[in-house]
Amino acid sequence: MNSLRNLLGAGLLVGAGAASAGASAVTVSVTFVQPETFTDAGRSPGRATQRELAALQKDLQQHLQRLADRKLAASDSLQVEVLDIDLAGDFQPLRWASFSDVRVVRDIASPRITLRYTAMLGDRVVTGPEEQLSNMNFLSSHNHYSSGDRLRYEKPMLDTWFAKQFGKP
Repeated sequence: MNSLRNLLGAGLLVGAGAASAGASAVTVSVTFVQPETFTDAGRSPGRATQRELAALQKDLQQHLQRLADRKLAASDSLQVEVLDIDLAGDFQPLRWASFSDVRVVRDIASPRITLRYTAMLGDRVVTGPEEQLSNMNFLSSHNHYSSGDRLRYEKPMLDTWFAKQFGKP
């Protein structure tokens, strides 16, 4: 009986994966403009490495893709240019060299992202102005993202911006 249940469950998962793979998704692209000038985009003090920037760009693109897939039509597209990033928290000088790359998150170091966007919504082109997203209450507001998510404090800020621009996802 258990093996039959497991087999049926696996079949449902495969079917769901095939259905979602066949569905066309919104095209979302995230571009970093002059990332060498970003305020704070790395996992260690100083400038972010190319590897860190690539991972950050991928994480932002995946998150915006999920938001767009929920709200926008499959024929729509969204292009986001990230002009600056200041991740939540900052690096405090510590006496121990092994702890020099520890990000300390306190309410005085809120996350900020400066961006502009262009959306193709059906036959309409919507170009947004340069916007600076920030969340001064990021530690006291509800956050449903995992504590292990490296963009835990930036994602709710992007959720709010997306809902404001394109309706609640």
